[in-house]
Amino acid sequence: MSDSTAITPKALANELGITPKALRRILRSMTDDRAGKGGVWKLDDATCDAIRSKVAEGVRRATTPTLRTDAD
Repeated sequence: MSDSTAITPKALANELGITPKALRRILRSMTDDRAGKGGVWKLDDATCDAIRSKVAEGVRRATTPTLRTDAD
């Protein structure tokens, strides 16, 4: 794969409306491969499509629900 056909996690995250950190977390959950400290992820079309599918399914970090009150 040439560099011209690769997309960066930052660009894909921007396209999907998520943070690059969230995208990397999804990517790490999908593979044992790591970019390494200072390394660069180069995402091919198949990987991008898989990440898009995960995001569309609603893969998100678990959050603790908060109770809203209208005490103000």
